[in-house]
Amino acid sequence: MRIAGLVVGGAALVFALVPFTTSITLHDFAGDYPPTTLSCRSPLIEVTRPAPSDAGWFGYAPLTAAPPNFFGRPCSEPARNRLIVSAVGLFVAALLGWVSARIGGDPGPLRRRRWRPKPA
Repeated sequence: MRIAGLVVGGAALVFALVPFTTSITLHDFAGDYPPTTLSCRSPLIEVTRPAPSDAGWFGYAPLTAAPPNFFGRPCSEPARNRLIVSAVGLFVAALLGWVSARIGGDPGPLRRRRWRPKPA
């Protein structure tokens, strides 16, 4: 069980720290464009990045409104989902480690000792 906990924990950390790719579809008034793959950084970086500002110049006209979702962050939602899965994986790994320490063969500080009456 300890090995399984280490494997699950390692996989959860890799899932949270390794860059990934996602697919997006751009929308226009003429219709949808073909799906495009987008290379994203680590989920920890993508989730903690500040949102871009909607104010300022768009194209050549100052202070004109940008199309909806033009300044969106297409990597943030998949990164958030990856971090949730990674957190669940780390919880399962900790649970497996705790269970393996409780039922392991060597009595450790985490293993509950039963009270047994001493013979008289």
